[in-house]
Amino acid sequence: MKSLVMKTLMTVLCMLAWGTAAAAPAPAGPAPQALPTWTEPLTGAEFVALPKACFQMGSAKLIEPPWDSFWARLRYKGHLAENEQPQHEVCVDQFWMAKKEVTEGDWHKVMGGEAPKGSGSRVKVNVTWDEANEFARRLSAKSGGKFRLRLPTEAEWEYACRAGDTSEGVLELPEIERQAWTGEVPNSRYEPRDVGLLAPNAFGLYDMLGNAWEWTQDSYLADAYTRHSLYNPIVQAEGKPRVMRGGSHRTEQYQVRCTMRSRYEPGYTMDTIGMRLVREP
Repeated sequence: MKSLVMKTLMTVLCMLAWGTAAAAPAPAGPAPQALPTWTEPLTGAEFVALPKACFQMGSAKLIEPPWDSFWARLRYKGHLAENEQPQHEVCVDQFWMAKKEVTEGDWHKVMGGEAPKGSGSRVKVNVTWDEANEFARRLSAKSGGKFRLRLPTEAEWEYACRAGDTSEGVLELPEIERQAWTGEVPNSRYEPRDVGLLAPNAFGLYDMLGNAWEWTQDSYLADAYTRHSLYNPIVQAEGKPRVMRGGSHRTEQYQVRCTMRSRYEPGYTMDTIGMRLVREP
C-alpha cells in the first residue's frame, strides 16, 4: 500500500512538472558581446561594430523535410540545404550592422507617406528590394556624405546571424521561441511584430531569425557558393532574384536557420519581407 501511494505521488509530481515545463522561460542564450555602437541621427537606429573575421559559411548537412512539413506535403524529394553548400571559408572586413530591422517609424521618417499606427516600432514589411536600396540611399544622403548605408551582403548577414556559433542545422523549439517570431511560436498570430522584443544573439542583434525576411545585396544562384571569393564575396547576376535571409513570422521550425537561403524577385514583395541596414566603416 505504501509503495502504491509513493508511486502515485511520484506520477502526480511528474505530471505537474511536465505541465509547467511549457510555461517555463526558455534557457538563456549567450550574453551579448561588448561591442562598439553607433547611432544613426535621423532614425535613432543603433548599429554594432562587428569585427573582421573568417568563418565557415553554409551547411555541411543535408536536411530532410519533416514528414508533416510544407515541403513534404508538396512531395519535395530533395534536401533543404542543397543551396547552402558547399560549406566554405569566408572572410569579411569589419562593418556596422543595425541592431534591429527597419521599422515602420524609420521608414516614415525617410520615405514619408502615411504615418504608422501606434509606436511605429513594428518591422516594416512589404518592401521590395528596389525600395530597400532606395531607403538606404536616401538615408545616406541625409547625412551629407558622412556615412554610407546599404543592404548587407549574404556573407555579412550570415556572419552577423551566427555571432560566432559554428553549429548548423535545425534549432530546437525552445531556442527558436527565445529569439524568433516564427510560425512555430505559440500565439505568433502570423503577423509582423515590434522589433527587439525577444532575446538578441551574441552580437546583440535582434530578430536575425524570424519576424521578417531580410533582403541582401546578392543575386540568387543555387550554386553561388562555388563562385565565392575568399574575401568579402558577393554574387551579382543580371536578371536573377535577390537573396533573402532569416525567415519570417510564417516560417516553419526546420527553416529557421542562419544558413537558410531564400529568394524573391527584386520588384515584388509580401507581408513577410523587410530589411536591415549595414553601415560601411
